[in-house]
Amino acid sequence: LTRLGLSVDDIDLVINTHLHFDHAGGNTMMENGTLQPVFRKARYVVQKGEYEDALSPNERTRASYRPEHIGSLEWDLVEGDVELLPGVSVMVTSGHTRHHQCVKVESDGQVAFFLGDLIPTTCHLPLPYIMGYDLFPLETLEQKRRLLHQAYEERWLLVFEHDPGVSMGYVRRNEKGTYSIDPV
Repeated sequence: LTRLGLSVDDIDLVINTHLHFDHAGGNTMMENGTLQPVFRKARYVVQKGEYEDALSPNERTRASYRPEHIGSLEWDLVEGDVELLPGVSVMVTSGHTRHHQCVKVESDGQVAFFLGDLIPTTCHLPLPYIMGYDLFPLETLEQKRRLLHQAYEERWLLVFEHDPGVSMGYVRRNEKGTYSIDPV
């Protein structure tokens, strides 16, 4: 933020794809012995079902959530696909978690699509390549099939959360229908 001439107080919207600690851990910080929001003026957005699941984890999901951090924030809970601001919307893409959402940013006829953990790296582009952390892998498979086709047809810029070498790129499809990425 400093490099861009911004401070934490300049941020007014934080969209969480889901509430696993590696995605939502930067929402809070310890200050004077209590958890505080990092972005004090921000509206924190997540799907209502994801919030509920995070506060009541089961044996399979318990290690992925930090309920004390999640419960220390005021949340703007949304349900389903929602436009949050003109050109900024969330799209529910269950699979990784039941209420995982991706973020779609549209401007001047172009789309950037933040994948979260639906397709965390370019290595996960092949349809059957699904993370072992996904709670609903067959839903992930169908979401990937639909989104990769749409991203290819409409030339979306895909943004990868966890890829160490490719942060974003455009979908390419070969004659066999296999997808790959042209990094930018």
